[in-house]
Amino acid sequence: MKTWQSIRIADCGDPLVAIPATPFAFTVPHPYVAFGAPYAGRSPWLLRRGVLDALLRAQEALASRRPGWRLKLFDAWRPLAVQAFMVWREFRLQAEAAGRSLDGCRSPAELAASDPDLYATLAATVFMFWSMPSDDPLTPPPHSTGAALDLTLQDAAGRDVDMGGA
Repeated sequence: MKTWQSIRIADCGDPLVAIPATPFAFTVPHPYVAFGAPYAGRSPWLLRRGVLDALLRAQEALASRRPGWRLKLFDAWRPLAVQAFMVWREFRLQAEAAGRSLDGCRSPAELAASDPDLYATLAATVFMFWSMPSDDPLTPPPHSTGAALDLTLQDAAGRDVDMGGA
């Protein structure tokens, strides 16, 4: 269980709303859309209204301290189908890096059933960075709730600020 999963969820009913084009910078193209993730015609640039309000306040605070700087968004809302797509993509990438093939398997569940040891080895790395796609309302992946986003800083010249990681 991840630390965030111990926090009791109480849905506040905030709707998903579009993130406005300004004042933010966006990663273009959206990386998961570029991989073919199944957004089913919906924009990945959605957040819960309260989260967007907080993000706008954070952008204002940044701009007041660092004129011209912007929050650059990498990822926001992910439907469960996208979460599953990206988790399985990461399983395949980790297997490839280990010189293994996942041919014949179409999901982590199939891999767990066919090769539990390989699943456990790969899952240890995959789930360090990705959340299990779950439709259980008590344990949703944070991005699938519209209440999480990934971002970096962009300086006044439009360059991504080195935050210590890719």
